[in-house]
Amino acid sequence: MKHGLSDGAPTKTDRRPEAVPQRSGRRFSRALGTALAVLLFGGAVWVLQRELRDLRITDLYDHLRTLSVLRVGAALLAGVAAYVVLTGYDVLGWMYAGRRWRYPRLAFTSFIAFALSMNLGFPLVTGTAVRYRLYTPLGFGPLDLTRLVAILAVTYWLGFLLLGGVALLRTPGMLVQAAHLPTEWVYGLALLFLLIVAVYVGWCFAKRPLHYRQWEFRAPQPALLLGQVAVGCGDWLAAAAVLYWVLPADAGLSYAGVLVVFLLAQMLGMASNVPGGLGVFEGTVLVLLDGCVTTGALVGAVLLYRVIYLLAPLCVALALLGWHEMSGRRRGASCAVHSQP
Repeated sequence: MKHGLSDGAPTKTDRRPEAVPQRSGRRFSRALGTALAVLLFGGAVWVLQRELRDLRITDLYDHLRTLSVLRVGAALLAGVAAYVVLTGYDVLGWMYAGRRWRYPRLAFTSFIAFALSMNLGFPLVTGTAVRYRLYTPLGFGPLDLTRLVAILAVTYWLGFLLLGGVALLRTPGMLVQAAHLPTEWVYGLALLFLLIVAVYVGWCFAKRPLHYRQWEFRAPQPALLLGQVAVGCGDWLAAAAVLYWVLPADAGLSYAGVLVVFLLAQMLGMASNVPGGLGVFEGTVLVLLDGCVTTGALVGAVLLYRVIYLLAPLCVALALLGWHEMSGRRRGASCAVHSQP
């Protein structure tokens, strides 16, 4: 009987050494998550106070007076639509990881992650840190997080390359004039963008997985690929719409032209890794739209764009993250009290 017992279910003494590393791992994960939350919150507050300090209220107010209520309302709706579309990135990531998901929690995490990462800069680092903090308690492991970040990045650039290629083919003149490039070069760049998209689509239909060390990345199914195209393009279209609606109506700018300017300005801003692309985005817009809109109107439009698309969501994200952390601490304290004998 003793022999059977020792070969079967482990006793309390057998289980205790296994439980210690598990508890230590959970404590380390909670401590790391708390540290990330504090760093992200502090960094976001620093960016917010710096942006508000440099915000020229008079320029913003003067520009608002030149816009109709309809254009301001359309810009606000476009900003809301942009963040709704952004939640699709996390939905696609959970689907690609093969995990069951609930949209409210994904939308909550996605909004905070994007609002902080677009203001803090280094989006792959800051956005991943937020998702680690908020998804780990849901059982989302390192491999799941890696797959989510991979599908997020690919979807983001898929939308950029597809829209950028089509926009440059339709309106090459703006880049030709701003960068002093031959028209043939602009067409070549557009075709290169579309070629990369075609290669990715071909890989998806070939269904050949990619391997990196011990990890395997499966080719997305056709339904997931369609979701990537919809989310990636919808993200850029909605964000560009915010800039389009805050520009003066009498400038005579087309949405397609503003989209090209927006894509190029965002690309340079991301390459700089400056928080929110500060300075780089504005400079690119000023250069590309020089002669179409007065400098004063452009400055006011870019300021209003930042308030709607970056600063206002950042304020809301800070409040939500603070509420989440305080609620978690209260729940932890309550559980500790009830667990005491």
